[in-house]
Amino acid sequence: IDECKVLPKLCHHGQCINTVGSFRCHCDLGYTLDITGTLCQDLDECSQSPKPCNFICKNSKGSFQCSCPRGYILQEDGKTCKDLDECSTKQHNCQFLCVNVIGGFNCKCPPGFTQHHSSCIDNNECNAQPTLCGSKGHCLNTPGSYNCECQKGFTLDNSGSSCE
Repeated sequence: IDECKVLPKLCHHGQCINTVGSFRCHCDLGYTLDITGTLCQDLDECSQSPKPCNFICKNSKGSFQCSCPRGYILQEDGKTCKDLDECSTKQHNCQFLCVNVIGGFNCKCPPGFTQHHSSCIDNNECNAQPTLCGSKGHCLNTPGSYNCECQKGFTLDNSGSSCE
């Protein structure tokens, strides 16, 4: 008896091969023989060891799909992820300087500025240190720095931060 012709539901997701007195199933890629040996069931590649993906694996009927967390990019092999350099690919929102780190990036500001999220905010040295220019000077904040102006009859010393 050719079981493959008599029982058409045999070896679903595979090929039924008639043998003398019996049959056997040859399963499609991504499927494995069930315990009864009569049908092919989905193979969960994501639960195998070693895992087919180096980060996120999602099983599907007869296959699987790999994906990467934020800050990483899927390679051409469709299985491995590598760090995405947001700085060199201009995928950042830093106002001044971008520094790549594994899985993300950090923003940096020049001296005289403070980092606030992706923006650089000027430090007001005059407000922070009211006596910065001494008792005979007046402090003027500038982007990233400050200048001292002296009262009439006084001049800045060599350091540029005190009136004499």
